[in-house]
Amino acid sequence: MDSNDSSFQNSDDVHQEERMRRKAVLVEYPGLVENVGKCLETMGGIGKLSETFNNEKKRLELKFTPENLFCKPVFADEHATTGILLKIKLPRRRNTRSVEVPSESAEIVARVETCYRFTSMCDFQLLPIVKRDDERVEMIYNELIPTYRDNHSWLTENPSIPYFLPPLLFSRLDTVQHKTFRSSQITEKGATVQQFQERKKRSKHNVIASFNLHDALPDKMNPAAAEMLKVKFVSNDEYTTVKNLLQERPIWSRIALCYVSQVPVARLKVILPTLAFFFNSGPWRILWCRFGYDPRKHFESRHWQVLDYRLRNHVAAKNYVTRKSSHVLGSVNKASVSQKKFTKPTSGARGEEKESLVYSPYFEVGKMPEARQINYQYCDIRVPKIQEMLEKLPGPLYGTTCTEKSGWLPPGFEMQCRDIMNELIREHFQTEILKKEEMEESGEEESTGDEDSMLEETFEEMDID
Repeated sequence: MDSNDSSFQNSDDVHQEERMRRKAVLVEYPGLVENVGKCLETMGGIGKLSETFNNEKKRLELKFTPENLFCKPVFADEHATTGILLKIKLPRRRNTRSVEVPSESAEIVARVETCYRFTSMCDFQLLPIVKRDDERVEMIYNELIPTYRDNHSWLTENPSIPYFLPPLLFSRLDTVQHKTFRSSQITEKGATVQQFQERKKRSKHNVIASFNLHDALPDKMNPAAAEMLKVKFVSNDEYTTVKNLLQERPIWSRIALCYVSQVPVARLKVILPTLAFFFNSGPWRILWCRFGYDPRKHFESRHWQVLDYRLRNHVAAKNYVTRKSSHVLGSVNKASVSQKKFTKPTSGARGEEKESLVYSPYFEVGKMPEARQINYQYCDIRVPKIQEMLEKLPGPLYGTTCTEKSGWLPPGFEMQCRDIMNELIREHFQTEILKKEEMEESGEEESTGDEDSMLEETFEEMDID
């Protein structure tokens, strides 16, 4: 091979490596691009594109009519991809339908690692179009948008402009929600009616009941729950402990049972469906009720109703209490003092045992709640005033029934309890702030005292010398 040929080949390899180091971003435009300038205008221009590409959390926004203020944007999300950008020179040949691309005319420009795809739905577009009295359809966009050439004449010149107040959003989500519906045919008086029902619940071993005053509550477990109990190898002691607690108190929350029984939550999920059913609505919602017990017939079941308590912003600072969604077991703040620890074996490679923290489900005086939103049972609210109010409630009159909203409690009872709890938290929060300020002041006094003593010692040493 000639030296000149080898030098040309080396130069081509160098250029090839330089091109492969370049990076390009692929945008899958949802339309046929005939004018590149107008295409970039719909996406906000080069500046908007570069700003989006440099921010990983920002979505690419596209408006089909950018000059229209009422246009709803379409968003594209960033995806990882693998590809190369080629530059191909096609020979001009007349009267030929097939195009043959020679290999030497293809040139690599850059590599593509990022792609923006418009996979989300386009929100509804509502244009300012009205129908006149003479059946004419007109666009009133210029009449709605002020030009600001003068002060306020555009408001008074056309007083008969119709109102055009479209909502900001027509749908909360811009992605397709997949729901599997199953059809069922019901014959009514000789006519076949097609109905569509939602898919079955995923839980195959739990027994779930909705609150109403007509249907009977479940009294036995699902056979699949017994099979699940055999597969998971739950010990007899754990099963007996949970069973005895349900005999003492027929309605529990899973957090309270886990806290009192010290049974791991993974095994509690297997034990509970064999002993109790789950309320998904009513005054005992998200609670487990023992099979055979009907709280709608017993006035004392008011103690086990649920109270949805949410910490107000003006009651205490958010820094002291975390969000409910950030906790395990639907629970709580790790800064809480009321907590228990127990160990449970894990299926790790080394067979080590990890500690699981189970936090208190009780509301107590002098302690902050363990989440900004938490569901308490009234019996777990350890406030003497609230417990006294529960005990002094008069029995139900003849014909009085349990309601879905307030259960056996009178209307407004939960609001009174929330006000009492808010006041206790406010007092506790103010006390903690005063203690913190006193500790800071005492710390400053000690530091200044130490500095004074050090200065005195230095002065004494200077006198001695």
